[in-house]
Amino acid sequence: MMEKRQRFRRWIFCGAAVLLLLAAIFLCRQYMTSPCAVIWAGSDLQGEGRDGAVLGQLLDTVRRNGYRDIDEALFLGDYSSAFDTDKSAEGIGIVCDRMQRGFGLDADDILFLQGNHDPADTPGLDAGGAYERRDYAVYLIHEGDFPSYADADNAYIIEQTAAELDAWLSERITDGDRRPIFVMTHVPLHMSWREDNRYAGLLTDVLNRAGAAGLNLFVLYAHNHSDDYDSYLGGSCVFLNVGDKLPIPDRTADFGSMAYETVTLQFTYLNAGYVGFTATGEDGEARTCTVFAVYRDRVELTRFDVQGVHDLKNIGREGILDGGWQPDLTRTEGTVTIPLN
Repeated sequence: MMEKRQRFRRWIFCGAAVLLLLAAIFLCRQYMTSPCAVIWAGSDLQGEGRDGAVLGQLLDTVRRNGYRDIDEALFLGDYSSAFDTDKSAEGIGIVCDRMQRGFGLDADDILFLQGNHDPADTPGLDAGGAYERRDYAVYLIHEGDFPSYADADNAYIIEQTAAELDAWLSERITDGDRRPIFVMTHVPLHMSWREDNRYAGLLTDVLNRAGAAGLNLFVLYAHNHSDDYDSYLGGSCVFLNVGDKLPIPDRTADFGSMAYETVTLQFTYLNAGYVGFTATGEDGEARTCTVFAVYRDRVELTRFDVQGVHDLKNIGREGILDGGWQPDLTRTEGTVTIPLN
């Protein structure tokens, strides 16, 4: 009798061990195959897309491609082209309406960045700085904190912005933070014949130091959706990764000199996706948005146009006003996976 009880207990023990093993395998599989968070990004509700129609089509495309739930949306400014508080507020309302209809997101589920067309007192804009989430973090740099066409008289604004970003990123380094960090800036960092981001290097230096120290940085920009400002990088669809080269303005040079320096990136850099209009002229020019699927060990990036998955980066081409930089002829197709440190 005693022997039967012992055998029974051994069977129970073995069965429990098998169940625990199966549960561990299931959890591990979930850990690897199900994202912790899904983030949507886009910018520039202007031109023929100012009524939100293109934005709505883009959201439909995202859903058709399997993303039914979005945890948070990032919108990188320019809700109107009118330089008018009421018009920008109206544009924010359009974004809210489309996001509510598309994914059930409320205004609190969307981070609204200020663009150069949006007055600083526009209702609905979120405060600049850091936003901590469980599985990622976001840092907002408003156009007012990185103003276009800054000169020596107001360079101190960008110096202060860079110092605040540096202090926060230094805390993340000290804490050993391995979450992806999404930095939103309306004005881009790279050089263009527009020459309206003379002091971008102040921010690039901070971001490169933090990336080299081990932070997982994803820097998103907007703004350059017309003419051929960015044609050499891919125009309407730009994506660069750690180790890629990027021309940035020489902040010591005079305006109009087109002087620049080339840096090696220690972070991922891309435009969020223009949902209003583009006039960049490159092959593959499109109005797009970007989805980031955040996992414990990686981030998967996919760009969508109104028809489906779009190249994350278009092939660059020469522009008649280029200032000596060479076009980036690489093309990045489909979904890109970025491993987390």
